[in-house]
Amino acid sequence: MLALPFGAATAAQAGPQRPAPVPAPAKALDPASVSPDALAVQSARQSGKRVEIPSQRTETSQTFANPNGTRTLEQHAMPVRVRRGTGWVAPDPTLHKQPDGTIRPAATTTPMVLSGGGSSALLTIGTPSAQVRMGWPGKLPAPTLAGDTATYPNVFPGVDLQIKVNVDGFSHLLVVKDRTAAQNPALQTLHYPISATGVTIKAKADGTTVAVDSAGKTVFTAGSPTMWDTPPAAPAGLGGKATPRRAPVGLSLLAAGKITKAGITGPAVASPAEFVLSPDAKMLQDPAARFPLYIDPSLSGGMIRWLHTNAKFPNDNDWGYDTNDGGAKVGWAYDDSGNLYRSMFQLATTNGAQTIAGSQISGATFRITLNYSPSGGQWPTDLYLLKDLDPNVALTWNNTAGHWLSKLDTRNGQARNGATTMEFASQGLTNALQTVANNRTTTISLGLRAPTESQNPSQAPQNDPANLEWKKFNPSTAVLAIDYDTAPRVRAPRGLNMTRRCRVVRPPRPPRSRPTYRSLVPLLTIRTPATTSRPPCRSSIRPARSRTRAMSGRRCRSRPSPGHRCPMASFPTASFTTTTHSATTVSRMGRPRRTAISSPTR
Repeated sequence: MLALPFGAATAAQAGPQRPAPVPAPAKALDPASVSPDALAVQSARQSGKRVEIPSQRTETSQTFANPNGTRTLEQHAMPVRVRRGTGWVAPDPTLHKQPDGTIRPAATTTPMVLSGGGSSALLTIGTPSAQVRMGWPGKLPAPTLAGDTATYPNVFPGVDLQIKVNVDGFSHLLVVKDRTAAQNPALQTLHYPISATGVTIKAKADGTTVAVDSAGKTVFTAGSPTMWDTPPAAPAGLGGKATPRRAPVGLSLLAAGKITKAGITGPAVASPAEFVLSPDAKMLQDPAARFPLYIDPSLSGGMIRWLHTNAKFPNDNDWGYDTNDGGAKVGWAYDDSGNLYRSMFQLATTNGAQTIAGSQISGATFRITLNYSPSGGQWPTDLYLLKDLDPNVALTWNNTAGHWLSKLDTRNGQARNGATTMEFASQGLTNALQTVANNRTTTISLGLRAPTESQNPSQAPQNDPANLEWKKFNPSTAVLAIDYDTAPRVRAPRGLNMTRRCRVVRPPRPPRSRPTYRSLVPLLTIRTPATTSRPPCRSSIRPARSRTRAMSGRRCRSRPSPGHRCPMASFPTASFTTTTHSATTVSRMGRPRRTAISSPTR
């Protein structure tokens, strides 16, 4: 007899097994019937790759849908794209002459118009509703254009005026080309006609200039004016640069026919005025001054989102200082004793209506391109959490000493063989952003500094870390990427009326005795007193029953919960008395005896 394994006969009788059903693939959304945002979310889930949500793209940020249902916000410190019609183009500050004779940049986030020469109108920045106009006291010559720079030659004999445009603003210099030009009395006091529409210009006591709108929001800002000479040639080495000599430039505001010193509000809406600047006379007359000499009136536009401070000039306002010379600097300048830099960035944590406020932060990274390092070795840079920066307050090396709250990460990098990206990521950075989300703040400030700041490189060997940690970063590449998850908002249905809950009062239960009876004289006499009528509850009440007798009463229409009490319910008031009856019970010995029994009477 052939023996089959247990279960084989059953399987043979059942016939061939049906294959397991294959789940149907997710139905693709119709692009014509859903929003681009929903389409991006489904595409991310199906492809396993993050997909940008197009409606949330701005000049400085992007938002991506991730396959796991979270989102990633990438926020740049500076604009990285410019709106053109319904699309976007790359920023391009290259200047071009227009058919009307004016000069405009190719693609910037803030509208700017420069003079083509032949008039005293130097520059206009902003939209018609928030605009600042700056002039020149004389007739301007036709400029020479070179990329993002317009040079107006010989506005004074031997003095050129340069305007340099960037993606969201401008800066300008007076270039004093030789010592003879420096003796010109016109340089002792410089007058810049200025007017505004929709904003109020303020020259602050610290030398900074801001333009604020009617709500008090800063629209444009500029650092303190300064001047410097040409630095000497740096010693032979790995690309160092010597330090120029600097001097402050006085600033006052001429409004309504009188001079208003810095620190007093300037012109109101559309009212004309003049900025009056006073270059340092000692530097102009100094026989040791090296030419060309540069005067920076610091009447620049745009919102400054980063700065670096220099220990060699510990009390100078560093908003806008030295920002066009190699980028954001960190550490001791190589071959240049005395210049110690730290760089700071302010980044938004919102993207239009999109924000991380109240979200759960799962990760974060800070990326920035390293443009220069003195050697090919991998040397460290520290990332710090900063006290939030305020563009309306002058920031110096000294008054930012307390801004460096905690070190978040340390990474190594070098750019001797070409630019490279340094990426900082740590649990400390994630925790810092979680605090920002919990507090619902809209910005976070981060800083870069060298680990070795205590030793001056002039007192150290050439291969000492104090020398080799020197770096220059490209500030326009600074970007903060935040991975976050926001709980969906639950809204109450329209028309839902949330009424006051009723409370159910349960009637008391009478006490019960449980003797064993053979014969029983009637025990209970029920007495129900009259009750005082009360307004009925709006909901019907079902009778509540006890073991011995149903009691009248009503229950709330809504489902009662433990302890639920209805103040509108009406119940009879039960009173209990004790009545003694006699009954015949049987003792354990089988002999009858009479016993007094107490029973409740209601």
